[in-house]
Amino acid sequence: MSAELLPSAQLLQRYSISHSALYRWANDPTLNMPKPALVIAKRKYWRLADLEAWEASLPTETGLTPPKPARAA
Repeated sequence: MSAELLPSAQLLQRYSISHSALYRWANDPTLNMPKPALVIAKRKYWRLADLEAWEASLPTETGLTPPKPARAA
């Protein structure tokens, strides 16, 4: 069973954010964003399962909460 990996471009689309926002999220200890599961030649990939678990763990009352991705109908 292989885990689905998302490249940074898909991560940016998933959350509708810029590269600089991704950098801020990744370096904000209060958000506890998952680290990339794989880095190849400076390209970063995240496990979808890690991101989904992280999204579920985020508090909804704070301004630090990244928007959850839209679910496909």
